[in-house]
Amino acid sequence: MIEFPQWRCAQPELHEEFEREQYHERSSIASPWKILDRMTNLLRPGALVVLGGYQGFGKTLFCQQIAWEFCKPSHHGVGNWYYLMLEERKIDFQRRMLAHISGLWGVLSDRPEEAAQRQEIAMQHSMELDEMDRHVLENPLKPVKVKGKMVVPELGFKEVLAWVTEALAGENKEVVVRPGGFNETMGVEVAPLKEQRTRPAARVVFIDSLSFISFGSGSQKWDNQDLFARQLAGLVESSQGTVIVVAHIRKQRGADQDRIPTADDIREFPMLPKLAKTVILLYARREMESEIFRAGGLTDTAKHNRLIAVDKARYGDGTGQKLAMNLAQVAFEEIGIIAPKKGKKNETPF
Repeated sequence: MIEFPQWRCAQPELHEEFEREQYHERSSIASPWKILDRMTNLLRPGALVVLGGYQGFGKTLFCQQIAWEFCKPSHHGVGNWYYLMLEERKIDFQRRMLAHISGLWGVLSDRPEEAAQRQEIAMQHSMELDEMDRHVLENPLKPVKVKGKMVVPELGFKEVLAWVTEALAGENKEVVVRPGGFNETMGVEVAPLKEQRTRPAARVVFIDSLSFISFGSGSQKWDNQDLFARQLAGLVESSQGTVIVVAHIRKQRGADQDRIPTADDIREFPMLPKLAKTVILLYARREMESEIFRAGGLTDTAKHNRLIAVDKARYGDGTGQKLAMNLAQVAFEEIGIIAPKKGKKNETPF
């Protein structure tokens, strides 16, 4: 039975929330991109974010750039964070991150003649890699050989939900390291040895990617996907953390192959975009040219090789807008908001 609320003054709770935001206890975290933050408020507490895009367009690099920002001493507000790497090995994540830190794509190469350089770069950034290592988890299921190819098995959705629950809740419990009892050598009764284990709750969690989570088959698959989406959205809302889920979109063919994707293209998982607070789609071409909004309502033409289509932004004003970006070396750089084509509603975002 739904009960009607009794009258009471709500201002104390409101002021308490404002105070928590003032001291970074409950406030949005800055991403590496100021314009995208203004469009979406990307890392707001309680936000379930879906990042979709075709394979190979840079979704993992995009998430890793956010994670690297968290590792900088100047960054405030994130506290703990975790990255669940389901598609690749943890060592692959480290190589990608090392490439990002050093700005050198060569770190991803396996050419023997460049091995010494890779070793040197890894030694130079060992402290950063050690700091990141405790935040990154890989798929516990090891690759297996199927028809001559190594395949990464899918992880059950219930196991992923259980892990997200633990990550967002943190841990603070007493653990018995050594049981007590009679010590024959010393001839005395020894008390059990205990230690307090503490793991701060994660403020941001990455799941990369949905394609490597198993939901069963047949009609049960759709039911499990809906259950996963609803429970994940509930976990994010109750914990007031932020969860970013990476979703693959199948490459289009024919006339649609150059079309910028939308949330509807995440066909295999319709419920998740519906429940998400933010849905952004990453699109890439070798080179694009767009009219970009500048201050004062002016526009100019700029070239770029990536764009982000904001399909949904519950906490920002960017819904329906597109952000031009460049993937230069191993980092995404903002260019600006793309002005709509002639004949469409032309409102400056500034």
